[in-house]
Amino acid sequence: MSISLIFSLVYNIVLPSISHGIYWFGGSVTYQLENNLFLNYIGILVRMMGKNESSFSHNIFSFTLIILAILISGF
Repeated sequence: MSISLIFSLVYNIVLPSISHGIYWFGGSVTYQLENNLFLNYIGILVRMMGKNESSFSHNIFSFTLIILAILISGF
């Protein structure tokens, strides 16, 4: 609990405008998951294109890409 309190205090002290930091915090947190999923999508896609994988691995990667595409779009 004390670490989170220290982090919150430092975060608020460093901000040039606390009201702007609090206002934009929700928006920045909302898009972090989609950004990370997109980077994983690109990484798996590059891996599929770069190596000659077995049929089973190719199917697993394809299924993972489909699931990531659905998650990234927001469904």
